[in-house]
Amino acid sequence: MTLSKLDTTSRHNNLNLIRVLAAISVTFSHSFPLISGKDGYWGNINLGYFGSMAVAVFFCLSGFLITQSYIKNPKWKSFIEARFLRIFPRQFYANLITILLVGLFVKSQGIFLFFDLNNIGYLLSATVFKFYHYSEAFPGLPLTAANGSLWTLPVEFRMYLFILALGLLGFLRRRLWTLLLFALLALLTYFQISFMGEYVFPILFDFSGFNFSYLNLAACFCMGALFYLFKEKIPISIIFGAAALLLSFWLEHSYLKFLSLGYVAFVVGFHPKLYVSHLNFKDDLSYAIYVLSFPVQQTLIYTQTTQSPIVLFFLTMAIVIPLSLVSWRYVEKPALRLKGKWSTKRTT
Repeated sequence: MTLSKLDTTSRHNNLNLIRVLAAISVTFSHSFPLISGKDGYWGNINLGYFGSMAVAVFFCLSGFLITQSYIKNPKWKSFIEARFLRIFPRQFYANLITILLVGLFVKSQGIFLFFDLNNIGYLLSATVFKFYHYSEAFPGLPLTAANGSLWTLPVEFRMYLFILALGLLGFLRRRLWTLLLFALLALLTYFQISFMGEYVFPILFDFSGFNFSYLNLAACFCMGALFYLFKEKIPISIIFGAAALLLSFWLEHSYLKFLSLGYVAFVVGFHPKLYVSHLNFKDDLSYAIYVLSFPVQQTLIYTQTTQSPIVLFFLTMAIVIPLSLVSWRYVEKPALRLKGKWSTKRTT
């Protein structure tokens, strides 16, 4: 059975479940270093690496879904509108929650928090992905940033624009060209050729500091895009998925490990025999859990609520899940209903 034999546009899959579990995994992995300030280990498990693998799964699935979205509606205005409505309202909400936490529990500003220019700047940074505000939001803690999880968002957003550019240039209609381009980028990334850091990386991402981990995530996104473009050639097999899972434990290079786990995510996500219907959440809470957990964890530590990583994790989830429900039902979902109202002219 190949991906082309499956209806990847329906809700009868495990994608929501996988993304929620990935977001929860990132929260768990952060609970240890946020308290200790050191690389988090739980037993012999490197939780920092564990969280990175969860983020890699996010990027693999995102590459597939974004490419599918563009191919099905290759109008650039519709694509930009859909991405804007999907990203910015929920990020604005997440930033609002963050300034409330910092303003009330750190700065003790009360209602005056809305008159603080730094708060306002951070709130508006949702529209430009400039999260340098609040680098010292939680003074005295091992990590003082308001939200360390946000470093991945500019990478993902620029990959959206990368797919749009490839579509407008005709690459996505000539998928062999796309395959060759992605293969070249993958090789340059795997061998960490300086050309990527000096030329390609700044063009794509425009970050002040170069780190090949950014390109590892970009490669995962490209893998997801190729899975959609060549979906009639991608087998969705439980046996292959199990082999890829075992292979991921054996592989040393994080780049290859991430790609292997990406394939596992597709098998678990789309294979009909693995579909868990009673866990097919109608509410997509993954994004809000991912972006809200860090500031909630920081607030709990700052207020000395707990110094136990396990307790911190469960307290965080108890707070974040209701906040995520509010985000989905009253911010994200209403925003998505606006799709098509801006990019298409009304007919009379």
